[in-house]
Amino acid sequence: MLKITINLDAGHTYSNICDILILFSDVIGRTDILRYLLDRFDLSELPVTQFPWMNYPYVPDLLDKALAEPSLVPIETDLIKSNFPRSNFKDLRILVLQMIKSGNYMEYKGEDYYKLWLRGIRYCLDSFYDDTEIAKLIEKFKLLLDVGYPKFTRLVAENLDLLPKYASTRKLSESIHIYDYCLRRICLLPNTYSKPFSVIFFRAVLHFNLLSSEIFIDYWKSWYSSLFEEHFLECDIVMKVILEGCRKLIQLEAPNMCIFAPLILTGLKNGIVVKKNQRVEYGICQDISHVIENFSSNNPNFIAMELKMLAMESLYLLSKMENSLMKPDKLVGILMEMYKENFKIRYFPGSKIHLEKLRICQAFLMLVHSVTSSKHQFIQFILDTFSEESHQPSVKHLLQWLLIILLSSNPVEHFCILVEKINTASLSHPSFVIALIPVLYHLVLLMNDSKFWFEVTDTLLPWTMGANFKLRVYCQVALKELLKKAQERQLTEYINKYSFLESTFMKVLECTGTSVEDTMKFDLFFIETFDPKLHFSMENIFIKIPKSLDVPSYEWENIKDYEFSKKFDMKIWNEPDFPIYTKTETIEVEDNIEASGMNVQKKIIPWKSALDETVNNRILGNLICVASLVDKSSNLGGLSRTCEVFSIRQLVLHNCKIIDDKEFKSLSMSSENWVEFIEVKRDDLSNFLTKMKQDGYSLIGLEQTSESQKLHEFKFPEKIVLLLGNEKEGISAPLLPLLDSCVEIPQFGQTRSLNVHVAGATFIWEYVRQRLSPTQKT
Repeated sequence: MLKITINLDAGHTYSNICDILILFSDVIGRTDILRYLLDRFDLSELPVTQFPWMNYPYVPDLLDKALAEPSLVPIETDLIKSNFPRSNFKDLRILVLQMIKSGNYMEYKGEDYYKLWLRGIRYCLDSFYDDTEIAKLIEKFKLLLDVGYPKFTRLVAENLDLLPKYASTRKLSESIHIYDYCLRRICLLPNTYSKPFSVIFFRAVLHFNLLSSEIFIDYWKSWYSSLFEEHFLECDIVMKVILEGCRKLIQLEAPNMCIFAPLILTGLKNGIVVKKNQRVEYGICQDISHVIENFSSNNPNFIAMELKMLAMESLYLLSKMENSLMKPDKLVGILMEMYKENFKIRYFPGSKIHLEKLRICQAFLMLVHSVTSSKHQFIQFILDTFSEESHQPSVKHLLQWLLIILLSSNPVEHFCILVEKINTASLSHPSFVIALIPVLYHLVLLMNDSKFWFEVTDTLLPWTMGANFKLRVYCQVALKELLKKAQERQLTEYINKYSFLESTFMKVLECTGTSVEDTMKFDLFFIETFDPKLHFSMENIFIKIPKSLDVPSYEWENIKDYEFSKKFDMKIWNEPDFPIYTKTETIEVEDNIEASGMNVQKKIIPWKSALDETVNNRILGNLICVASLVDKSSNLGGLSRTCEVFSIRQLVLHNCKIIDDKEFKSLSMSSENWVEFIEVKRDDLSNFLTKMKQDGYSLIGLEQTSESQKLHEFKFPEKIVLLLGNEKEGISAPLLPLLDSCVEIPQFGQTRSLNVHVAGATFIWEYVRQRLSPTQKT
């Protein structure tokens, strides 16, 4: 094997660096030459001007020699880079461009070649490009995709951004089919390839120039209808990249952005719904992100939140685009249709339907100030939801907020409509009137004419003496607060007529004790403190109100770390002095108990402690648990869990395949991943015990015999083999003579029998307890 080293001495002046390559061109591999040239020079600094390709005297000679057929003998080339002055490499730069421009001189079609070739094309297109070069590039892309090799597919996806960047409008339209071919190739690959390749593809395809092509628009619609639901909508990483690209294009005022509206609207409904069996995983990711710097970008919880917020922000920015066909009224109409998909369906707190409705209402709030032509339709839609649906508090209060904003555009007209709704609601469910009371209260505050104050009082006063306690309390609180506001505004005529009501309502409400606050909860804050205009911010819509209304923490707790773009002009954060509803009673009680010095027991989460301290998982002693006589997989699963918890060295089973049994896993709680299992058949058990005895182990049986010792009186040796009996027959008689001791657990009831898993766990704990040091015991 021939090994060539080119060592350029900076102290020696060469008349022309190409002479060196000409000298060694017969023995240096062509791929090695190109790799050296590409790595040696900073091609990003190449001059933009056109080079005299074929007229340069050294190029034809060098190409003839350096690009000749290589020898059949394997050649290993070691090209050492140097600090040779850059000015002397003008010829080599031209050589690189000529080699790349040729593009067809290599017969070797390996991955390294195509990487180098595409890298060179990327640099060279900055200096020269025309549709002919683009046509060659497209042909090469198709060739690579036809092979079907995943790495070639990735190479194409990584370089698709060259087409919209350099191709003419006509050539770009002709080349868009290669995007479709590449994406469909990616979708055929396994998930290990398709997901990362999809990320690369969509980063390249979301380009300003492509959106000007009607052909691309048709392809995108085809992808969304045929590929997205199956391959991309459930993949948060891919969706995040797509929505980031959409947001960027919206900010650039790209044409035809309406094609992304269905995707954005689907994305805003997305988000995590943590099921019971996923809570530990969610909590671990959250705590790790608090402990480890820069972990947020890898936190799946954060990525899911970011996906939702990207969709929300993109929707808002899309509604603000001057040339967009998706005006706010049209977007609100689509959102209403999305909401109606679950209309009048009963749902529970934290369910998928609950969170989808909450996110749609949050999107409504982001668009509500821009709604014009569909305002009446929007108002009627909200009134219908109050009339026909039972809402979770978080959804109800956002809808009330929306209604207040919509009605405030023409308070006089809408006030009359609302009063009429309440006056004719005697046949409706009380919850309908209850939902409208805070809205009517805030609406009348917008009007200083006392006649509206009189009218709202006359409307609500009959309900203060109705049969429904909740409705009665809401009306009493609303009128009490209205009287306070009238005094602040010095509405003398109103105060003179209704001042007696304030003291009356105060006495009535005092008599109810805490029932008022227990009944109204956040509604009390919504009436007494909340300001629909002053409190309008992203923080309140997405964080504080959901948090106050018992929305699961995974829906709001990561949003504070989301970064809005510079073009997002809505108020993001609330002022520090703006009050917001919080529950303090429970906290105060706990604080008072702790302050009094009482013993307060609190639950801990074991994995949280593991993040803050080193857990000592050393094996306490040397115990081997033999359960070959045990039949039931549930008992064996429980024993596996016990052995893992107490760090027992080994668990012996009759058949190790049982660890794959569903019933075993339901009791083992994944402990089989950390316990060492040994398979010993029942017929071989006597030989196994004899061998262990020869190795210095004491053989202990958990069995009631004529000479068995009480567990709490038995002093365990260091090395023991614990033999457990069968569920029905115990330890078989032929095995008893092999044992050094038998131990029994004292029993005081009538059953006189313990489950083998429970008995084994009790024995193991006593063994471990005797091994613990005094400090460990405390």
